[in-house]
Amino acid sequence: MSIKTRILSKDGFKTVELNRRQAIRERCLNCSAWSYKEVEACALNDCPLYAFRMSQGKQNPKARSKALLTYCRWCMGDQRPSGCVVTWCPLHGYRKGKAERLVLPKNDRMEGGFDERDALRVAEAGLVGNA
Repeated sequence: MSIKTRILSKDGFKTVELNRRQAIRERCLNCSAWSYKEVEACALNDCPLYAFRMSQGKQNPKARSKALLTYCRWCMGDQRPSGCVVTWCPLHGYRKGKAERLVLPKNDRMEGGFDERDALRVAEAGLVGNA
């Protein structure tokens, strides 16, 4: 199942439809500054998403979901991922273990990037520097 979500991409914010496999791939690309070679050569083999970073081959869906939840928990500083406020993360719609359809804003206020409210929410949640 795929969900429509708003993500931060190399060219700014965009609305895309992602399944779990694609969401993990997009998160890995985001982590490596959108370099496909960096994702392939990733040395962070202790990352829960490491085995799924290339989004190829046969993958165990349960193991993939568990890795996604483990990653979200790590990113949240061992807090419950359901409290995540980083809505532009490709994994955000899957953070609760099941696909969650997001309500996208009617205006494109996010198109230009973060605004002060977004920065404040991230800072209050303690997410700066965790992901």
